[in-house]
Amino acid sequence: MSINIEKPMKISFDEVEFDEHVPSIKFIFIANIEQFSNSLNYSGEIWISCLIWDNFVNDLVTLKKTATLYDMNEMFSIKIEKDEKNIKYSWSVTRQGIFKDIVQSSYQTIISEDTLNYVKSQFTNYPKWW
Repeated sequence: MSINIEKPMKISFDEVEFDEHVPSIKFIFIANIEQFSNSLNYSGEIWISCLIWDNFVNDLVTLKKTATLYDMNEMFSIKIEKDEKNIKYSWSVTRQGIFKDIVQSSYQTIISEDTLNYVKSQFTNYPKWW
C-alpha cells in the first residue's frame, strides 16, 4: 500500500512493514523537489505511530490551524498550517549517522485550497489495517 502525492512536491510513502504490538507502520519515504534549476531527491525509512497518523489525518480533515505528521524519532515531519491568509506546507528530515554526521533537508511553500484538498484526499484514502 502506498501514498503518492504529485503536488506541491512529489512524495511517496511505500508501506514495507507494520508492527501490531506497538501499532506503527514502516514506510520508504521518497521526496523529489524541483525548483527552477535546483532539485532535491531524498529517500529513507521512517516509522510512524498509527496514533500519530490518525491524529494527523483528523487534524488535516478539519484543519483549524496545524496538522503535523512525524515519525517515531521526531526526525521527519510534514506540517500543514492554515491562517487567515495562507496555507503553508512544509517537510523536513534530519538524520544522524553513527559518526555523528548530520544530514538535514527541508522544503516549505504556500499552497492553494485545491492543493490542500488533493493532499487531504491522498491521506484520507489510505487503507488502514488498525
